Amino acid sequence: MLKFLSPHPLCLFLQTHVLWKILPPFCICIISLTAYSTMDRILPSNGTYSSIEYALHSSQLQSIINSMNSSQFCTVGFSVGLHLLNALMYATTLSFTCAYVASRCRQQLSWFAQVGDILIWLQPLECIFYFIQHITILVQFITQTAKDNLPELTAAMSIMFLIIVGISVIYTLIGLILIFVKRTDPKWHDQL
Repeated sequence: MLKFLSPHPLCLFLQTHVLWKILPPFCICIISLTAYSTMDRILPSNGTYSSIEYALHSSQLQSIINSMNSSQFCTVGFSVGLHLLNALMYATTLSFTCAYVASRCRQQLSWFAQVGDILIWLQPLECIFYFIQHITILVQFITQTAKDNLPELTAAMSIMFLIIVGISVIYTLIGLILIFVKRTDPKWHDQL
């Protein structure tokens, strides 16, 4: 199955000092997620950042834009910047964790490792979806006008981003459970 995609080159990078390579992007994710979640409380109740992300119609987004004052516009702009930083950190963290799981499962569960390799290759696409989503939000807030079809594009990009992130997180959790459960198995012991 798609031999040229497997193993992903990142798997070799994570052979040593795994925790020190995964921890920095993960910490940046948590810090920026906490920051923009806190900033979300400043926005009006009908205009939280998630309601902006998932506004499906230009009229719905325009009513959110109309309800905001200048400091709330600044909050949205800063929040977009944090989201763009987080796009890179999500992709990096999930690439590293999927690569770690894939490299640890390669000998005993090659099909599972190949799924991880495919998910690693999908992380740049996830990052692109996230960038498009937040750039469209930024454009609409800079112009203070909800453009036709941009709210729909934003919601579509968000959904596609969440699908890739969700599958990657589920893959990583299942892989970590497998690695933990099999750590005493002699066949797995040499790899771990």
